Amino acid sequence: MGEFTPVPHTADVSIEVKGKDISDLMETAARGMFSLITDISAIKLEEEMEVKVEGEDYEDLLVRWLNELLYLHSQGYIFAYFRIESLSTNFLQAKVKGEKLKSHHTLNLEIKAATYHNLKITGDPPRATIVFDV
Repeated sequence: MGEFTPVPHTADVSIEVKGKDISDLMETAARGMFSLITDISAIKLEEEMEVKVEGEDYEDLLVRWLNELLYLHSQGYIFAYFRIESLSTNFLQAKVKGEKLKSHHTLNLEIKAATYHNLKITGDPPRATIVFDV
């Protein structure tokens, strides 16, 4: 399992993400993003969804993946489990689990979007810094 850490940013919020491979990086980025939004340890894994996104490259896929999850969040869902099932340089398919957002959930932060700002996946194992528009 990869790791993420918040990093200082002047206007927005960002996290540095490390994964053992690209799939793990994608899963860890999603976990990191939702950890900024709420305490994901309190999320029940009651609902399961399949998420598919297409992109130009891994960086584009990463942003589209995170923004698709934010779209689902805006529709009233909160997630704590992320599993990449298929990944190529231009396609990602994943299973996510969580629950409908309820009044007892404490939301710490509203994230509007994952951005392309200075985004580059580098290294082996891979790492990236993701900036979120808040």
